[in-house]
Amino acid sequence: MRNIYIQKMWIKQPGLRETIKDKNGKEWFFAYWQDFISGVMIQRIYFWDKEKNLTGLMELKGNNILHLSRWKARVLKIVNNKDYRDRFLRSLEFPLDNSKI
Repeated sequence: MRNIYIQKMWIKQPGLRETIKDKNGKEWFFAYWQDFISGVMIQRIYFWDKEKNLTGLMELKGNNILHLSRWKARVLKIVNNKDYRDRFLRSLEFPLDNSKI
């Protein structure tokens, strides 16, 4: 068995958009993060509107993690589905590097 070590990292990948406008023209911003903590893979999708009035975090762990290619669909669902987005609303501290989440 291979030992694989993944360090905490912010994900920047060409296919993952950092800004998306919803159907009403509201801009949404995203940051992507992953880490391996105590043997469990953690993925986070942070999001906020331009004014930072609405902020949130979707956290995926263990068997629920997604391949990066599927993150796009989740981001679009956060942007386009208010009820879905509301499930993940929480206060964020900016800059995100200092977030105590």
